Amino acid sequence: MLFAAVTHSEPALGLEIPPEVCRLAGLDRRRQWVSLDQFNEERWPLGLSEIPGKGGFVYGRLPEGFFRRLVEAARAAIAKRRAALIRRGD
Repeated sequence: MLFAAVTHSEPALGLEIPPEVCRLAGLDRRRQWVSLDQFNEERWPLGLSEIPGKGGFVYGRLPEGFFRRLVEAARAAIAKRRAALIRRGD
């Protein structure tokens, strides 16, 4: 499984998260981006922990269209060697 950082600071290589997607994902109202220059790879479910104060593991869901854009952008960044892939666990 790949994990990407979500940040309020615009990264050098990133995908801005539209306000409606932020709302659906349970994020705050400030501008947010998914950083595309570094991904953490981890075997599922190692490293998975419950959300503090909420229980469970899901903040919210991404709409299919945005998720597809994110996956395509991540694949392109990795293929062009513009992204670091950090292996975690094991």
